[in-house]
Amino acid sequence: MTITSYETKEQTADGFRAIVVTPFEQGGGRVDFVTADDQRHVIDLEDLAFLVRAAASLPRHLLEPTALAQIVAPMPVVDEEPKAKKAARPARAGGRWTDQEESKLCDLYTSGSDVKAIADALERSPSSIVSRLLAMDLIEVTPKV
Repeated sequence: MTITSYETKEQTADGFRAIVVTPFEQGGGRVDFVTADDQRHVIDLEDLAFLVRAAASLPRHLLEPTALAQIVAPMPVVDEEPKAKKAARPARAGGRWTDQEESKLCDLYTSGSDVKAIADALERSPSSIVSRLLAMDLIEVTPKV
């Protein structure tokens, strides 16, 4: 069985983000996305469809990056504990993959290394490792039943 997935990636000033949409043959589907702070989220395809319809009903200027920055600008909070520093991005985050990196990724993955260890070795985020493994057909996304 072949599973078709659709993937979109974007590099922003705050980091890298990606979305993978996997429709299911029996209907519905799964949406995996990684935010700029490397947090992974999973929602149903129906929820994504709702978000798209909701976004389409908004004034277009609200969806422009500068307008979004103003909408989500942090509000000052009194007596809040200091937040932990944002983790530094891996050195190769967002960079193009070289043939040597893909070869090393394949070797590490097929030898049984876990995603975190591979990410550390290649100086990439765990989400980029999974995305590249999918692109290289070394792993397959299968729907939950």
